Amino acid sequence: MTRRGNRLILIALAVCAATFYFSCTQPNDILTPVTKTDMYLTAQNLPTNPNGMIYELWVANDQDTVSLGKFGYNQMWLTYHLENGDEKLDSNHFVLDGDIFEYSDIFVSVETDPDDLPGVPGPVMLIDDVTEPSNNPIELRFPFSDSLWNATAIFNMETPSDSDRTTGGGYGVWFSAYYWSQDSVRDTVSLDSFKLVTKPDSSLPHDTFTTYLVDTINVRVLDTTRVFGLDTTRDTIVRFDSVLDTSDTWPYVVMDDGAGKTIFYYSFSPDTPGVADTFHYDNFVQFDFGLLDYSAYGWKYKGWVVSPQVPVSVVGQITPPAYAINYNQYDSLIPGIKGGLLTVGTFNDIAAPDDSNPYCIGPRVPPIPGEDFLTDLPPGLEGWQGLVPDEDDNSGTVFITLEPVNFVTDTTNFPLFVLIGKIPVTRDSVFGTAIADVQSFDMYNETPTNRPTEVFPKIEVDIERF
Repeated sequence: MTRRGNRLILIALAVCAATFYFSCTQPNDILTPVTKTDMYLTAQNLPTNPNGMIYELWVANDQDTVSLGKFGYNQMWLTYHLENGDEKLDSNHFVLDGDIFEYSDIFVSVETDPDDLPGVPGPVMLIDDVTEPSNNPIELRFPFSDSLWNATAIFNMETPSDSDRTTGGGYGVWFSAYYWSQDSVRDTVSLDSFKLVTKPDSSLPHDTFTTYLVDTINVRVLDTTRVFGLDTTRDTIVRFDSVLDTSDTWPYVVMDDGAGKTIFYYSFSPDTPGVADTFHYDNFVQFDFGLLDYSAYGWKYKGWVVSPQVPVSVVGQITPPAYAINYNQYDSLIPGIKGGLLTVGTFNDIAAPDDSNPYCIGPRVPPIPGEDFLTDLPPGLEGWQGLVPDEDDNSGTVFITLEPVNFVTDTTNFPLFVLIGKIPVTRDSVFGTAIADVQSFDMYNETPTNRPTEVFPKIEVDIERF
């Protein structure tokens, strides 16, 4: 064989070897695309789903939202359950038919059971971006929960709807400070008590004449209503045209009335009104507490009060947060936790009116969340003495939770606690013969570990792609 023929054989063998080598070392994703993703959930402080509610796991991108299945959860036993209540045999294992990296978001929603709208996510409870866990772990958390822990609030226990400042204190709960304020409005009707201010015609030098009030014509009484807190008062203002007699000599006379005088008019309002009318009014002062609006995620805030003064049979009992499943252990954290429960209603903005006020007597209601608990109370509360105890150390708790808008019960709370405040331990704090000038009680993010971001639920997600 010639030398040229040998070289061609060697080149052909080299090409075959290279082809075989590179075909064996191509990335698997190119030859065998990912068709399945296994997901394993590890929950922390995830509340047991309330009766009639169930969780659902989803992935989503701009084009599609895919359910990976519904599940129940028992926080005490840390077990996952099927929709029928049976324990889930594969426990925390969920499967996606496809590659999870084709999706941008992964989240858990809260659904009714049975589901009113299957295939449509309910309120989003926990969410995170889809990432490579080895570089950035997937941790499903409540939206903006880190910012939520910067929030604070205050409450008072006045009852403005009965228009009586001397009774009813300690029955109501309103999320604001209360001020018994004082102000005054002057009576401007008294035309005999005013001071005339010289205001000459601009065509005349200011120092060349004096003015005299000859008459008043075109008197206008302007009645307005001024609002002070929850109270209003009539504010009467009198305006009129004054006829002024300007004495002067030529060449400053603009119009001669036959006696060498100029007469002109201008609108006048008394600047020395009559006696001031002093009065008191109810002022509910709200501040920006940093509670975010969660309506876009399907959640509302809800105010509650739990107290030994409320019979348990009236409404029901509190559902404690996941970090406080032992009633006795957390009785000091949530005073009155074994007592009855009442709600002051739902709201999105703590500085705006809440959704309803069924227990107020009339329309005289502050434009903030709260209740008076004075009328139309649930059976069993007739003749009750309010929320403040008769003796020391028998108090209750005012608290705010986050609730999914599809929550199926009003007899207990959803176990996501945001803020907690203790009801005063003595009636002297809100009762007395004299009306207090200010009433305000603090609320806090109280937690057993002083690490509030660790008491809200969290789910860590591990993935395997095939």
